[in-house]
Amino acid sequence: EIMKFELLIFIVICSINIFIVSLSITPVTKVIVTGASSSVGYCVFRKLLNKKNFYPIGLVRDKRGYDILKKLGASTDQIKIGDIRKKESLKGLFDGASKCIMCTSARPLKKLSFRIKNLFRMLTFRNTLPPNPTDLYYPKEQSPYYVDYIGQKHTIDALMKIGIEHIVLLGNMGGYRGSKLNEIGRKSPNDDPKIGNLLKWKRAAERYLMKRCFFTIVHSAALTNEKGGQREIIWDVDDSLLRTSYRKIPRDDVAEVLIQALLWKEAIGRSIDVSSRPVGQGIPTKDWFRFWAMPGNCLYPADFDDLDN
Repeated sequence: EIMKFELLIFIVICSINIFIVSLSITPVTKVIVTGASSSVGYCVFRKLLNKKNFYPIGLVRDKRGYDILKKLGASTDQIKIGDIRKKESLKGLFDGASKCIMCTSARPLKKLSFRIKNLFRMLTFRNTLPPNPTDLYYPKEQSPYYVDYIGQKHTIDALMKIGIEHIVLLGNMGGYRGSKLNEIGRKSPNDDPKIGNLLKWKRAAERYLMKRCFFTIVHSAALTNEKGGQREIIWDVDDSLLRTSYRKIPRDDVAEVLIQALLWKEAIGRSIDVSSRPVGQGIPTKDWFRFWAMPGNCLYPADFDDLDN
């Protein structure tokens, strides 16, 4: 009888220990990061790699993007190569993921004439000039229509098929009131709407997402390479921040906003513009519950609905 009692006590103690250990184990969330080799996507992926409760999967377009993430310390299983413009190339890439941060965007290139002009300025010891919209172009089938609209739709559809729980989408400010970014790649206002129109196609993709899944949309101010975590991050809606002096934000801070959106249920269903105050103005943002709990959402006029229909 004594041995049976001791055995019972032993079993109870073991059961309690197993229960305690199970409580201490933090579940790992598998997160897809599209555009993981882009400036903000890289920051997002790097931050997630350093968080024990996240297992990031980076989607890149080519071997160059693959090598970038490998140097960051990602395993082979954490890097997927796919072309979001081609629906079939995304099959099976997102299996097992429950959340996604989308950082994909069309990338304009500098025209040869602009590069020659700046080279001449360098040779004559003058400062180089930043490019105007007319100095930039999109390579064939790499314009916003194909990448930021068709490609994003393909990505959202593939994520919906695996039962994704939450998608966080990175956009740009300027889509509500208009921006010169829309002029990149366009020669005249009468050009085909599928040419250029970066922010219009981004907004069309946002509307597509809003109808299909739990979402958070973050429109970023102009990005800088300054160190993150040192500024108060502020938000507003409908490009209101563009009428203030707060029109810049470090890439690292944008990445943190996107990651925090995964952690707070108050971020679900939100569409906001984000920027930051200069260092020394305000308190660096740490209270993310307060950040997301304040109400407000960007408006979406009807003309953003499926512009290619």
